[in-house]
Amino acid sequence: MRGDAGELYRLFNNLIENAHRHGTDRGTTPADITVSTRRVGDRVETEVADRGPGIPPEDLIRVFDRFYRGYGAGAAHTGTGLGLSIAQEIARAHGGRIAAANRDGGGCVFTVTLPAAAPAAE
Repeated sequence: MRGDAGELYRLFNNLIENAHRHGTDRGTTPADITVSTRRVGDRVETEVADRGPGIPPEDLIRVFDRFYRGYGAGAAHTGTGLGLSIAQEIARAHGGRIAAANRDGGGCVFTVTLPAAAPAAE
């Protein structure tokens, strides 16, 4: 993919830090975070997944709202509630988006979809 390296770093760093912060059972165990990337047609999909308690369904639609710091009862309310909003803005500025979902078996996954760079001419 092509884009502003600093902004893309910020996007993925925000997602990984978020998974680290919220991807444990109230911080009692180390976070189990998986990052994977694949090309799907003319797009690149990157998933940042954790095995924490997941996100309450009613919060899934709000996690990208500015200043939202939900994740239900018992959540560690640290930060300003801007990280996911900023990550989504960066994705959109690069022609992409981020989606949030709960994983089967626990935890959540954030899927970043961005345009793939055209193959280099030979």
